[in-house]
Amino acid sequence: MPSGPLIWIAFVPLFIAFLSAGNYRQALLSGALAGIILHGFLFYGLKNYSAGIYLLLIPLYSIPFILLSSFTFYISRKSSRPLAVSIVIASFWLLVEHVMNVFSLPYCTGLFLYHSSWAGFVSLVGCSGLGALIIFANVFLVLSLTAGRISLKTAVIWVLVVWAPFLYGRVYSARPIISDSSLKIAVVQPNWSPKDYVGKEQHSLWRQMSQFIKEAALKTSADVILLPESFGVYPGRENYLDDISDLPAVDIISGGVNYSPDRLSTYNSVYHIKPRQGIVSVYNKVGLVPLIESAYAVPKQDTKTFSIGSHMLAPLVCFESLIESRVKEQAEKSEGLLLLANEAWFETKTLPFTHLASMVMRSIEHGMPAVMVGNTLSMVSDATGRFQVTDYRAHGIVVFDFHPGRIETPFSKYGGIMPYLAGLVVFGAIAARRSEK
Repeated sequence: MPSGPLIWIAFVPLFIAFLSAGNYRQALLSGALAGIILHGFLFYGLKNYSAGIYLLLIPLYSIPFILLSSFTFYISRKSSRPLAVSIVIASFWLLVEHVMNVFSLPYCTGLFLYHSSWAGFVSLVGCSGLGALIIFANVFLVLSLTAGRISLKTAVIWVLVVWAPFLYGRVYSARPIISDSSLKIAVVQPNWSPKDYVGKEQHSLWRQMSQFIKEAALKTSADVILLPESFGVYPGRENYLDDISDLPAVDIISGGVNYSPDRLSTYNSVYHIKPRQGIVSVYNKVGLVPLIESAYAVPKQDTKTFSIGSHMLAPLVCFESLIESRVKEQAEKSEGLLLLANEAWFETKTLPFTHLASMVMRSIEHGMPAVMVGNTLSMVSDATGRFQVTDYRAHGIVVFDFHPGRIETPFSKYGGIMPYLAGLVVFGAIAARRSEK
């Protein structure tokens, strides 16, 4: 059964721990413990990196919980009104999410709602805003329970907060497809392990991938073939395009490993290839994974969108789907989003399904379709969040119907103002409290 709606009450035990702390030390420790447990499970499947990186990522990604626990304890001691406390704490959480996004450390609670096709409410509030609603519902419920103030008014407020997004989203997601034009996108999902593409025999890898490309081009009548991140294009191999030079006139968008001028560092790029023309444009990954990828190795970004037929589609690579500001930049002048990912270095389902969740949410936020191709999981979403997904770790080629276009949403127009409004609520509440003393 879909588990997405459970997130609306999943934080209740967490806030019971925060609000029942006896002092600031206990509150901070409970926040740190929550962050370490969550991200310990999140990153335990990480491989191909040193233990030092692993030990740094867990506390780094635990920062939101530490901030949340200390502020929750502080504000709850300053006011006895559950509604006001809930609004201020939820606003603070929205503000923290925004700051973490600015520093490329996303923490979007709303991602857990991807299971529900009713998640259209994010077109109004965005991932961060939806996270704030979830935090509000949890804090309000915990404060009411612990204070013994469960009344009809309390119950009505909580039910409205929880059900409003689903009710609105159900109406929003019932919209018809926004565009009559359609592209057939063939995604190649190889399901390779790291040893298949990290080794020295990269020419063998390309031969296998070229067979996939030929099969997709000759058997699917696709308009564009989409390959995952880190696959297919290796500048060190000469004449690697010869293998596909005799294909029909089909566009190919492939992830590939590129090199800095001194060849001491590698970085991920996306290549737009036309079989009889070669590489016509290149997109270099901009949103980098903290502590793992280095910005100095990546050249200046020139290509932001790829022209497929009469449509402009914007590429994203892996982690970029989680960076709110990066997605917004790419979405501004495009009619669809393309995410190229490679989750083979993650042993669990955590990362591929997080990418899936983020792209569904981005579709709704910006009112445009999105397609994701991964090594183990691929999907397509329309502008209202209705999506189709491949079988996890299935090996093969899947064709998706993609309808380029966009709906102007309140979030795409005004979403950036929400964190600042949240900041006004937080600092206004603190200032008002101090003025009373």
